[in-house]
Amino acid sequence: MPYLVQDAGHSVGVLALVDERECNGQVALFHLLIDASRQRGGYGRAALRLVIQLVGSLDGCQRLRLTVHPDNHAAVSLYLSEGFTQDGVTDDGELRFSVAVNRASVSS
Repeated sequence: MPYLVQDAGHSVGVLALVDERECNGQVALFHLLIDASRQRGGYGRAALRLVIQLVGSLDGCQRLRLTVHPDNHAAVSLYLSEGFTQDGVTDDGELRFSVAVNRASVSS
């Protein structure tokens, strides 16, 4: 599921979600890309919060998961500050993070 991140009608980034609810009760954030000229402007955080809210509203979804390159310190800090926990490392060395999403945590 691709999404365009916009501000006042101007594209500032993109993201993609992969629905894995039937397999493992999760949705994967496959990409979250903000244009280099727009980074550090809060767009990534705002998009991530909307994704968490969206995913939390889906029936049968328990977690949002993602992977990130270990050298992407800004992204790692963002995910940690938004409640994600590191729960592994992929075979290719990317850090695996996830956060619980459910209707109770979304509505609070």
